[in-house]
Amino acid sequence: MSEVISRRRALKILGLGAAALVTGTFSSACEPIQSNEPLGPTVNKVSFKKDGIIEVNQKPIFPLGLYYLPGQESLETWQKMGKAGFNLINQWWINPQTLASAEQNNIYTMACLPYTFPNIDKTGVDPKIVQQLRSSKSFLGYYGADEPDITLTRNLYTTSLEKLEHLDPDHPDLTVFAEAPNLPENFPFDTKTARSNYKGDPGDISELPNDISVNDFDKWYIEKSGTEIVSFDYYDKTDYVGTGDVTRRYIKSLRTGRYGGDAKAVWVTLSAHSDISRTLKEMRYQAINVIANGATGLLWWDWPSGCNSKNCSGYVDGNPNGYSTHWDKLLSISKELNLVKDGLIGQEVSLGQTEPNGAISYKVTTDANGKFFIFSASNMNADDGSISQNMSGLPKETRFNVVGENRTLTTDSKGVLTDNFEYLGAQIYVQT
Repeated sequence: MSEVISRRRALKILGLGAAALVTGTFSSACEPIQSNEPLGPTVNKVSFKKDGIIEVNQKPIFPLGLYYLPGQESLETWQKMGKAGFNLINQWWINPQTLASAEQNNIYTMACLPYTFPNIDKTGVDPKIVQQLRSSKSFLGYYGADEPDITLTRNLYTTSLEKLEHLDPDHPDLTVFAEAPNLPENFPFDTKTARSNYKGDPGDISELPNDISVNDFDKWYIEKSGTEIVSFDYYDKTDYVGTGDVTRRYIKSLRTGRYGGDAKAVWVTLSAHSDISRTLKEMRYQAINVIANGATGLLWWDWPSGCNSKNCSGYVDGNPNGYSTHWDKLLSISKELNLVKDGLIGQEVSLGQTEPNGAISYKVTTDANGKFFIFSASNMNADDGSISQNMSGLPKETRFNVVGENRTLTTDSKGVLTDNFEYLGAQIYVQT
């Protein structure tokens, strides 16, 4: 698949050989759920602030996540991930050993349904496994669906997620939709199923309820599954500005109530594919761009370590994997974002675009001490040149450092900060 590479396909194939990568399984009688009553005590109680920031035991965090470990599983690899500032692993094969390793390195975990509950197609989710997850201080929530469609399997997951809402109300679930401007007609769903992309153009939607159009597939799925964390992946090789556009659409759907009362946050999955060439400027811009447009969590995907053309559909032999190609870039981005962590989890003051042309998007936050942070990114095309833009709603005549640059800017008497932006321009400003 030239434009988009199927994460689900790689996971499905590698999952069959997961024992070679991790050891141990949850103890389970694999019995169907008999009750929707909540289970016993939990170590982590997860909630959300009004602006979408996730909290663990009332402590706010900004997820910086990877889908797989950056290398073969080992103590050194877990330490490598933790020391790099990443705090979430999203689609790992969860078992007692991986939970323990994550705990030791202060990394949160998401439990992917078909691998955490291997008999989900027959028995649903197992309460005994759920309770073991609830007993781990690393456990954050459930990865319910990866690029869902309306086939039987994906509807099975929505049913399981509905049950988990009652069985484990302390942990949210995540759904990641496929989004790209040039998705092939057969990816990731065939012509008899529906997908949610911002063009809204796949074929037969006969399986959807009569009152739901294809453009409302995401809304329908979120409401049916009770998804709290809404996400999307956007793997186009060249369209970096488009990621911010789609983020803004999801944020609007969330904040206008289109997704219903269960949806609480929007995270974004970005590409770190080892077999796609990307520069640090491109990857940094994309990360700051989605934050500037309202995302409250970031994830990066690459092929798992151990992929080859035989066990990972779409993979080209000879390419590095396990995040190795772009690790230095990810490390740089993580380091910069961890420097402004207080701003990432801070109180949102404003979220919008410059007027009248919308040339940049920016988000203003304040930390617990009232210090201002600005996350900004241009929406301009490559041939637009450099444009001076004003960011308003800031304290008057106040100095801001430009993160990563030896520059300081000062707001004017009306609380406006002015800076120049160009294509793929992204800046973070911190009040001095």
